[in-house]
Amino acid sequence: MKRLLVLLIVLMFTAGCGLSIKDPKVMACEQACKTALKKCKNDYADNTAKIAGCQVTYKACIDACN
Repeated sequence: MKRLLVLLIVLMFTAGCGLSIKDPKVMACEQACKTALKKCKNDYADNTAKIAGCQVTYKACIDACN
């Protein structure tokens, strides 16, 4: 009986952890967005208006990933 209870607890824990794992495609897409944002900020480090544009583009990119 104890074995069954322990097995059920382990199974529930494992299933709960599995639900929180992101899809690898989404993770790759988000990483690409972050890389693009970093490059954009480096390219336009002296122009705050263009950096704001980079942030807007980043948000659109993240939304497209999901």
